[in-house]
Amino acid sequence: GLYHGFNSSVWFMVVNNAVGGLCVAFVIKYADNILKGFACALATAVAAIMAVPLFGFELNFSFFVGMLVVVGSTLLYGGAVSLNGEWWNKEPEFCKGVRTGSAGGYKKLPEEA
Repeated sequence: GLYHGFNSSVWFMVVNNAVGGLCVAFVIKYADNILKGFACALATAVAAIMAVPLFGFELNFSFFVGMLVVVGSTLLYGGAVSLNGEWWNKEPEFCKGVRTGSAGGYKKLPEEA
């Protein structure tokens, strides 16, 4: 039949993927897509680090640079770390103009009624 050859390992993977899909839907519904991207990047970094003792995986310098960028951007986005100076903590004038509809030549989209 359709499920011939499905043993306990296969069923575990099916349930694991189903739960993972529900977790992604939960994150996107209650957080946002950017946060999901950060979570996936952090999960990849943690999985790679765990693969070193478990599978003998070898990490190189570029992995650590990438991991540093991911962790730093996650902390900045989450507000756990803030950078000194006013330039980092204010909205650029052009972005403000686009958002409000007053940026040179750019018009705000009409709102749906």
